[in-house]
Amino acid sequence: MATDPALDVALQPIGGEARPLQDWLTTFPLAVVVLDPYTYESSWILQTARRILKTYVGAGVRPCWLVCAPPDEAAAFLGPLADELLAFVDPDRTLVTSLGLERLPAFVLVRQD
Repeated sequence: MATDPALDVALQPIGGEARPLQDWLTTFPLAVVVLDPYTYESSWILQTARRILKTYVGAGVRPCWLVCAPPDEAAAFLGPLADELLAFVDPDRTLVTSLGLERLPAFVLVRQD
């Protein structure tokens, strides 16, 4: 089970500038699919996770990906999916560790509170 993450953990979007997690939570909670691109399970779940995340686009959450890889490898892993939804990278698994996740892939809702 996920735990309360540290709000000062830097979260970097693919092709963007890293900001603290608390900055990404100012308006909406994050509905995050966390992936490890070096496992079969994460590649198998991509299309299913995409369908799930797309259903939340109009809801009061920000659907996004979190890929445990450097930006270039994360972009290659997600391919065109990186352009459909917000995609973050966590190459050192800082946020994954802060959330207390033990297995990936995972679906996590990160709320402001």
